[in-house]
Amino acid sequence: LTPVASSRFKPPRVGECAIAMECHLNQIVTVGSGDEPGNGFVVIGTIVQYHLRQDVYDGRYINVHTLKP
Repeated sequence: LTPVASSRFKPPRVGECAIAMECHLNQIVTVGSGDEPGNGFVVIGTIVQYHLRQDVYDGRYINVHTLKP
């Protein structure tokens, strides 16, 4: 994976990503308890910067056929 400088934050983003978001962390919510399946965390943040590869974004829409999510 290729580290690429972020615009707003110090940690780099992944250069191979078609869509990358820089976010400000608002809250981490714990879901479940113990070692049960499905336990984990929900991370809530505010997106402050998008990085979109040109072949998946035409200036107005994201091309899901190119992106292949």
